[in-house]
Amino acid sequence: MLPIEKAYSGHGPPIENPMASIEAARSRFEKWLTMPEKISWHACKRIFSFTLIMKDGLAKEEIDDYLLQCGWFQDFARYSFQVQPEQFTKILLDEMIRSGASKWQDNQLIATATYQAPAKEWMDQTIKPKEWKALLNSF
Repeated sequence: MLPIEKAYSGHGPPIENPMASIEAARSRFEKWLTMPEKISWHACKRIFSFTLIMKDGLAKEEIDDYLLQCGWFQDFARYSFQVQPEQFTKILLDEMIRSGASKWQDNQLIATATYQAPAKEWMDQTIKPKEWKALLNSF
């Protein structure tokens, strides 16, 4: 009932038209209710897009090995799409490109969302949950 003019999600730019964003989310949810496989596609593309962001892209020759080592990828291939993971790599890549979630650039698959890749030193760290508090206090 409040006249929402702007919203902040905690990531990404401010949402300039929150009511349109809420309506788009509602519409997507309604589609998911009638076509549950769309939930799986949404999840796969999001998970893989975040990987591409965190790694600042993946070289074409790295993608199959990377995906085949991921439990989430194995599960979605077998249980959501009823195909073997080795078959699903091409299917997912084709959908990532078709949907505009990623693109090829200099033999690297990169996410198309605006992002700033994390520093390489940060990505190479192994941080255990018990160390999170000290890490947060260092900022």
